[in-house]
Amino acid sequence: RGVGSEIALEVAGRDVDTLGVLIPDLGRPLENVTEDPDRNRLLLLDIAVRWLEGLGNHHHVIIVLDDLQWADSSTFDLLDHVMAAPVAAPPPW
Repeated sequence: RGVGSEIALEVAGRDVDTLGVLIPDLGRPLENVTEDPDRNRLLLLDIAVRWLEGLGNHHHVIIVLDDLQWADSSTFDLLDHVMAAPVAAPPPW
């Protein structure tokens, strides 16, 4: 929400329909769904990582982790996936 829908849509690119599951404010339906829930979960995790990478190409990104004692397994799966992603050199601002 801090990014705003316009930038979120721009950064989402080809993933915009599926990303709507994570960011309901985008108002997009879920597409690319398979009958395999594990595959769908991995798809969403990959898209979240690509979205954060794309956002980082436009803005500084800081991820603040607070109250992790209340986090569920899905949150930890996402954090694991984000931390395991290769990090490209930051753009020269």
